[in-house]
Amino acid sequence: KMNKLPLTKKKIIEFFKKQDTLILKPELVDLKNSQGRFLFEDLKSKVDLPPFNNSAVDGYALLKKDLIKKKLFYCDRRIAAGDKKNIKIKSGEAVRVFTGAKMPSNSSTVVMQENTLVNEDGIEILKVPSFGENYRLKGEDIKKNQKILFRGSKINQQNINLIAASGIRKIKVFKKIKIGFFTSGNELRKPTKNLKNSEINNSNFFALNSLLDQKFILKKYYGNLKDNLNIVKNNLLRASKNNNIIITAGGASVGDEDHLINALSTIGNIFFWRAAIKPGRPIAVGKINNC
Repeated sequence: KMNKLPLTKKKIIEFFKKQDTLILKPELVDLKNSQGRFLFEDLKSKVDLPPFNNSAVDGYALLKKDLIKKKLFYCDRRIAAGDKKNIKIKSGEAVRVFTGAKMPSNSSTVVMQENTLVNEDGIEILKVPSFGENYRLKGEDIKKNQKILFRGSKINQQNINLIAASGIRKIKVFKKIKIGFFTSGNELRKPTKNLKNSEINNSNFFALNSLLDQKFILKKYYGNLKDNLNIVKNNLLRASKNNNIIITAGGASVGDEDHLINALSTIGNIFFWRAAIKPGRPIAVGKINNC
């Protein structure tokens, strides 16, 4: 039953929340092309993060038992990020490690290079680190098969990094929602300074075209509807066959040349008409039958 009084913004939002959800099918896309799309399913990490025990800083890896006994260490070995070395530290030795480097298998403590003094014989510890300091454990941030994002999450600049770090190259996203849109009115012209009589520039096209410029939307402009009932009906029917949503700008008021309400009433159902919003009071939402 159509409303008698204009609806408030709150009531319009409540109305939309009660409607059946438009369920779109999934499609598989490359991660590099996924920004702005919505996840079709939960995502789980394919790897541990970090994937191995590593150093959080540039410094020197030490043995636990040496943290109390010694302050002077010899150092003639190093591990850089990306090295595949499997090293065990010897007593009295410090191994040079860099940020992100794989840790020696028997060490879980790193002294920052700022807290050391390098000399000809090795290094001197100026500030003794606590056991486990500057050490990142395998899987400390995320465990393999841990859920990292939920269905419906929007891919953005913040989480796309996490997805890539989790070893995922392709993801399932909802297919783009198809939206067709019209402007309406005999008086509309493409932007020009040479307007005649009652002509106005068609600014609505540019507003809608910009609003619909989203990664998850497949938009199509179907042109400007002339002020004729049959033209409005036929164009709405034509566009509805290939779109999930149709948007029109103009023609929803009560003037003799505003045909949208009559057209929609003939070929479908009007859910509500008129909103307590300025500007834009004559707004209508409905459904075209069999589409």
